[in-house]
Amino acid sequence: MDQDLSEIKSRIEALAEKLGAPPHLLPTYGYSEESARPEIQRDARGYHFVVSERGNETERHTSFDLDEILYHVFDGVTFDMACTYAKYHRKKQQDFRRSLFARQEKLLTQLSSVWGERKRQDHAQVLEKYPFNDHG
Repeated sequence: MDQDLSEIKSRIEALAEKLGAPPHLLPTYGYSEESARPEIQRDARGYHFVVSERGNETERHTSFDLDEILYHVFDGVTFDMACTYAKYHRKKQQDFRRSLFARQEKLLTQLSSVWGERKRQDHAQVLEKYPFNDHG
């Protein structure tokens, strides 16, 4: 655990630039807006990816592995970007998730092939329970 918050911020901003990710999708560092925008924290227990809204913590991932925290940051960033893409590239009679999932996997793979494969596996698990519905 050798990176401080300013170094983590620089790393996240460099990765975001590769994707053309809008700054408003990126987390805050060391403070929460309490608006469901993720926050990155660092302490003796590790790095923390935290989502809070109106005083309620809704998500927390803690790890000494910064790569794990970066995955959670960009899982959210790429989901938002993929939703926007899918909205404007929707095809009639095709499940919205087809373009959303493909786009998110592509974006994550641009940053890390491991992240892209991890998301592909997550999507496959979702589709086992809730298959694509291409008829509307």
